[in-house]
Amino acid sequence: MTAILAAGITHWFGSEPALEGVDLVVERGDHVAVLGDNGAGKTTLLRILATAMQPSAGGLEIMGLNARRERRRLRARIGYLSHAPGLYPALTAAENLAFFCDLRGVDRARVPEALELMGLTQVARALSSSRRTTRRWRRDSAIAPCSCARDT
Repeated sequence: MTAILAAGITHWFGSEPALEGVDLVVERGDHVAVLGDNGAGKTTLLRILATAMQPSAGGLEIMGLNARRERRRLRARIGYLSHAPGLYPALTAAENLAFFCDLRGVDRARVPEALELMGLTQVARALSSSRRTTRRWRRDSAIAPCSCARDT
């Protein structure tokens, strides 16, 4: 099954092109790395794929749904972690995940599952400001599993 089908994705910031005619096919279960120089459009592409931004032109289907028309429905199924996830240092790892669940309308019951999936169970009660916890957060991207509902 095709998870992502992008055809001719183009995005302009004013008169500056950020992306021009990007075609991408990602099958379910595939892993993708987006690499490029500063200013190459990596973040723009990822924001478009996460439905956080609309492309200026081109077509995008995610899990068989039109990303322009079904944006709200898709957001319940997409987990996106930017390079600066915005963790709250006064909260524990588990509390941060619960907060992100609340923001996305995801059941807090996903928190223990996400912690276990990412190997973070041992630091669940550690403050996010602790050096050990912060390293693990960044390395394991634990927010993404709590950003989306279970696949049905």
